[in-house]
Amino acid sequence: MIYEQIAIDGPAVSGKSSAAKHLARRLGYLYLDSGAVYRAITLATLRGFQPKAQDDLYLALDALLIELNANKDGLGCSVFLKGEDVSEEIRTQKVTEHILPISGDPLIRDWVTDYLHSAAKGEHVVMDGRDIGSVVFPDALHKFFITASLEARAERRLKDLDKNEKHLTKEDIIETLRHRDEGDRTRKVGPLLQVADAVLIDNSELDLVDTVNKMIDVIQAKTGVENGN
Repeated sequence: MIYEQIAIDGPAVSGKSSAAKHLARRLGYLYLDSGAVYRAITLATLRGFQPKAQDDLYLALDALLIELNANKDGLGCSVFLKGEDVSEEIRTQKVTEHILPISGDPLIRDWVTDYLHSAAKGEHVVMDGRDIGSVVFPDALHKFFITASLEARAERRLKDLDKNEKHLTKEDIIETLRHRDEGDRTRKVGPLLQVADAVLIDNSELDLVDTVNKMIDVIQAKTGVENGN
């Protein structure tokens, strides 16, 4: 059997992860969040893990025991770090502010790519990130690039702030997103980009259902097979 991969790329808070989760559920595919792996490693560094101090970085990363486990509701996956469920903690603003050095490290990116290949083996997969269509799954049958305006993305992030982040303003979030975008686009390894064969979806004025429906339409048109429910 040939297992199918659907690659979804896009900037932070573009809605790509939510779209990927719901698309995977519609298709009955496994959802894997590549960004969650980088966030888990970032959280580990905030707790004292020092990537640059490791003689064998691959073994040190293996020892973090990062796990992506599909949720029972079919939407998304839980993230574990050394057996601890860190699914919520990795989404905090503090982790977001410290992720760029981790996501831009070539050795870490190589390890994460290997990890994702292993996690996806023998599965029909929907995966989102920054370089899924360009690096992780360059031969994916379906590729999408989901984006939205800075204004729309900041509004979404503002609604999702936890109790420890309520002091942040929309302007703070826009500046963080702008800095993140620049870092993602200009890093030397696995930069954020829209590959030539990826379908662009700007969901600044689309809700989640409309975004997923657009993706389903593209998949149906390309394969000639009706997927989803």
